[in-house]
Amino acid sequence: MTNYMAQNQWGGNAAPWHPGGIFILGSRQKQNPISFKLTSADGGKTFTGTMTYENEGPIGVKATMAEGNSFKVQNQWGGSTAKWNDAAGWIIGCRGTQLVTQLECTSNDGGKTLTGSMTYAGEGPIGFKADLISYQ
Repeated sequence: MTNYMAQNQWGGNAAPWHPGGIFILGSRQKQNPISFKLTSADGGKTFTGTMTYENEGPIGVKATMAEGNSFKVQNQWGGSTAKWNDAAGWIIGCRGTQLVTQLECTSNDGGKTLTGSMTYAGEGPIGFKADLISYQ
């Protein structure tokens, strides 16, 4: 699992960044994720979308909430009729009962940092940036 220390920004580009918690995104040791485009149609209980690992093309993602901000994740590669494969547990968000409904970010440095936006349920999009802190 790939651990990131996240920060969030609201109030415009000149506003301060605030601690956003630890996110666990991706499940391949030593192969960083470099993009995510995840959305939830049910208030953050499930996600669908795509992600990309370094040196690969986009793959499908679906995630189902296990508890709080923890999700059971599956990936799909090889087209829309291919088998779904178990990934690992991820943590998406840090606000307890206020769930994330959107995460869209990319990396320009091989997954060491991610930048983009995210949305918590009941709010508009906010800035998102995250720094790689470790692999588990």
